[in-house]
Parts: sequence; structure tokens; C-alpha cells
Amino acid sequence: MKLALKWKTGVGYIKHLQWNPKGGILAVVYRPLEMSKDKNSKDLLVFFHTSGISLWRLKSTSFDALAFSPDGSLIAVAAYNYEKSTVTIRDIEGREKKLRDYEEEEYKLEVYTITEKSLQRKNTFKIASNIRSIALSSDYIMAIVTEDNVVSFWNIKKNFAEELWRWRVDTQASITNQGTPLVRFNPVNANLVAVSTSNGEIIFVDLNSRTIHRHVSATKFVEWSPDGKLLLVSGNGILRVYDDQARLLDSVPADGESATWISNDTILVAGSTISTYSIKEGKLKPLDQELDTLKCECFDGIMHMSYSAPDNMLALVFKLGNVSRLCTYNIII
Repeated sequence: MKLALKWKTGVGYIKHLQWNPKGGILAVVYRPLEMSKDKNSKDLLVFFHTSGISLWRLKSTSFDALAFSPDGSLIAVAAYNYEKSTVTIRDIEGREKKLRDYEEEEYKLEVYTITEKSLQRKNTFKIASNIRSIALSSDYIMAIVTEDNVVSFWNIKKNFAEELWRWRVDTQASITNQGTPLVRFNPVNANLVAVSTSNGEIIFVDLNSRTIHRHVSATKFVEWSPDGKLLLVSGNGILRVYDDQARLLDSVPADGESATWISNDTILVAGSTISTYSIKEGKLKPLDQELDTLKCECFDGIMHMSYSAPDNMLALVFKLGNVSRLCTYNIII
């Protein structure tokens, strides 16, 4: 298996990236290096074509999470905006006088429709706290996990969001602060959801029965296999695989905390380099198969990765000291 470099971005600070499930578009949240020196700089959400051309751009103080719908027609974006301004008055002689500073901050969640030619805002929802992860199901149910481990589910079929269920995860786990809040719908069964929390847990949620199954597990990455039969979880140098009944099938040490499925039985795990694993009958097995070659200048490890099956393209975010760079590749087998 080889990687052929296709295009790369300039150096900056890359926070999130995700391919449209139908292919053709890569969404990237980053802050260019030249903008980071400005204390009033903002995040950019850029939608790239597979050729590397920038299609659309959004700007906010911070973009904290994003998620495409399974059919690729929608994207939900959690944004935080902060504005500071000065209110002044003029006296009768025309002299300007500072009255007070005015600060305004806002958390919001915006849903956009996507076509081949346009990105259009569909809905905007005001929210009370910082969203850490979003997921959209095939029947337009939106799942949210906030910074304080509140999990909620919303129906967004109409022009408003109808809350269906909300609960807060307690702190019974024994490895507090060893997790990343994430939420993922099963791609085949939209009533089955995987949630990870900052408390160090992986939680299987059944939306039909409103029941949950909890496992203590450090989490940095959570993703269902394309066929929905397996859930991959990584964290603290351990790679774990569960079935769709919330049973732990296997765990192995792994260098890296970012991973992606490239088929129902093959996984790429990224750390100081990229390793390949197979899954047969629920067992993880490292393959003697290295990707040749990671040409994206000198790097200190891989921070994020995302794979597009329709495009057969892999997007990697390389750490370069205190900054990072996005490189995209075609996979050649």
C-alpha cells in the first residue's frame, strides 16, 4: 500500500477535518499561521474540493465541532463568537469620550445544506454551552455532547430543533479526564449511538429503549465500521474493538490515538507513523504493511486523519513543532 501526495495546505493550526460521506468535499477547521499573530483572529472553516480548490469559507471566533449527515446533504457546525467593542459619546464641543466597553459572546449551532454548487444556511440554534461533538443520523436526528458531558438528541427535520432526550453523564468512571467527548451514530442502525466522555467512558445508547451500557475506557477516537458491526475506540495507547452489542472483543497496544476505517476489516492507526491493522472474527492483528511514503516535509507525528472511500483519499494532519499542516493522498494498493 502506497500514498501518493495530491495536495497540501500552508502551515497553520488545524483543529478538525472531515470528509463528506458522499465524497468530493473535505471540511477543515484551521487558523492560518499569519492570522494567529492577531489577537482578534478567528477560525476558518474551509470546504476543499478533492483537487485542493477552496470552495467556500466560514469564519468564527472558534469552530468547536462539525458533522456531515450520512447522505452528505447537510453539515452541522458548532461555533463560538466573541465580539468586543467600545461605546463612545461626544460632548457638545465634539470631543469623543469613552463611555464603556461592550462584550458579547454567543454559542450557536448552524446547519447548512450542501449541493455541488452552493453552501446555504438552513437553521441556526442558540445553545447555552460549548459543544464538543455533533453527529447526524440518516433520519435527521442530531446528537450533541457538550463540554460538561451533557448528552442530548434533537429532531431537526423541520425548521426548528425539537429536543427528544437529554441527560448528564455522572462521574462514576475511575479515569476522570482521560477521555474526549465524542458522539457517533451507527451507520446502519440509526437508533444505536456511541458516546465517549471526558470522564473516561464509552457509552452505548439505544434510542428506541432509551437504555445505555457503559464501559470505562480512555478515549481519543471513536468510530463505527462502515457496516456498523464493530466500534473502534482508541486512547492512552490502547486500541479496542467492541461489537454492536457493547461487548469488548479485543484490545491491543497501538502507537497513536487517531484512526480510520478503510474497509470493514482494515484500519489505519496514526501516531509517529501509520500502522495497518486487520480485524478478523473480532480480533485485531497488526499487519506488516507500511505506507510508503509520508512526504509532507519534516513532521513530529500525526494529529488527525480522515479517509474518503468514494474518493479513495486519505487526509492527514501532521504536527510540525507548535503548528500543523494538512496533506492529502491517493491510496495506491
